[in-house]
Amino acid sequence: KRLPSANRARKGCPARPKTMPSYCFLCAEPAKLRCGRCKGPWYCSRDCQRDDWKRHAPACAIPKKPVPKPVIPQIPRNVKPKTCATCACDLPEDVRDIVYNSCCGKTCCVECGRKHEDHRCGFCGVKPCETTTEALERLEQRIQINEQDAGQALNLLSGHHMRGEGIPQNPNEALRLRDIAIARGDRESLCNRGLDELQREDPKARETLGKAAALHCPAALLKLGTACFNGVCGPPDKTTARRCFEILAAQKGRLEGEARMKLCSLLSTENKEGDRRAALAAAAGQEAPAATRG
Repeated sequence: KRLPSANRARKGCPARPKTMPSYCFLCAEPAKLRCGRCKGPWYCSRDCQRDDWKRHAPACAIPKKPVPKPVIPQIPRNVKPKTCATCACDLPEDVRDIVYNSCCGKTCCVECGRKHEDHRCGFCGVKPCETTTEALERLEQRIQINEQDAGQALNLLSGHHMRGEGIPQNPNEALRLRDIAIARGDRESLCNRGLDELQREDPKARETLGKAAALHCPAALLKLGTACFNGVCGPPDKTTARRCFEILAAQKGRLEGEARMKLCSLLSTENKEGDRRAALAAAAGQEAPAATRG
């Protein structure tokens, strides 16, 4: 219950601040009405507001809500790489350079996964699927077993539903499977969600891609760095962009060249002297060449 002003002063409570009186924009009389659209000028009556509409209409607009700054998680420089199930070597980060075997759920490097001429599994030796229907059945079996590779199987099955390969195209089912895969910790599914949000220019795109980039997903690192550099779905963030490009270049995968080109462009804009040679050297991880004297 609010106290009257006299009681508030008697009990030591601070007095309520007095609001400044408002006056009509057109005739300077005390005003009680305000433009309901832009919450800007005040008016004493509807007649004054109507008379002033021709002048006020071009500037009248609904105030935009401030867009919150995207919260991007910290992207570590190094993460523990996964190992090949056959030779125990470190697997590359790019999914195009590894082989997932839906028969046993094991992931192998390209050399081990494709060492047989008849394309048998490089780990358990099971023959490959002859039809798409058989491949889908294997994926569903891996999902029902519910082991560590269930996220990968869900991601692959989601792609079949999205593209309509072997089954009727069903985008809703594809999105449902992708959400389950994300809950299982599959970074590729998380990256795909971030790419969809980035295409819609959703403010959450950077945060989603940042979570996938923290797991060193190459596509997420490239897209997040490009979005931060160009100011897409948020203000420009060259610090995050540089970190993404440097991590991606250090992976030495398929996207290394593109990452170094983007890193060179970023360093060229940061270099006040405009020395492109220094930017190229920094992008290549070398020291800048010394300037020649005439």
